[in-house]
Amino acid sequence: MLASAAMLAQPAMAEEAAPAVEEDTSIFGGELSGNVGFYTDYIYRGVTQTNNEAAIQGGIDWAHSSGFYVGAWGSNVDFVDGDQASIEVDGYIGFANAIDSMPELSYDVGVIYYWYPGATENLNYDFVELYGSLGYDFDFAAASIGLAWSPEFFGDTGDAFYYQLGLEVPLPYDVSLAGGYNFQEFDEGAQDDYQDWNIGLGYTLYGVDLSLVYSETVDLGTNDNEALTFGVGYAF
Repeated sequence: MLASAAMLAQPAMAEEAAPAVEEDTSIFGGELSGNVGFYTDYIYRGVTQTNNEAAIQGGIDWAHSSGFYVGAWGSNVDFVDGDQASIEVDGYIGFANAIDSMPELSYDVGVIYYWYPGATENLNYDFVELYGSLGYDFDFAAASIGLAWSPEFFGDTGDAFYYQLGLEVPLPYDVSLAGGYNFQEFDEGAQDDYQDWNIGLGYTLYGVDLSLVYSETVDLGTNDNEALTFGVGYAF
């Protein structure tokens, strides 16, 4: 995932000026944020979710200063299933923070529910997943490892594990380079295990996040998928 951080500037005040009172935009002690984007494909774990067509995506999050967060995200999908499902809606809740004694080390744990409204129940598209990750900021680069587990994965394929390795490197001119190598494993052999990898560039221009990502799957045989995805996103 390519991410960009916004820096807040503190305005200067004259000595005789009255102190400014900041408007409290918090909700129940937390902050609301949102995002919206257009992408030439929706790639999930190396596999297209839109039949190699474009996707419009967006989400909303509420995060507390303690690290607790909750949110929802959605996208159009196309599984070539006779329009059984055309939308994916994900709801999630979790906790993310840095270690006090080692602020370079951060963690994120939570649970996410994938919902595909309109799909018939016998397709068993909907599923729940637990996830956790660790990240370390080396200044010159940031590395991460993660694990996601579902007791009953998409399409009733049983236990599924997803192992993630990621690296992000800042480049000159505020360009970011990010990549990852991941392993999808199905415990009951209901589907072939495979790997996927990706590498991409990110840049923020006038508050708009631009991304170009190449992704590919390995060991999916004739179903191997590769894609070059361009994205335009905006966070608010």
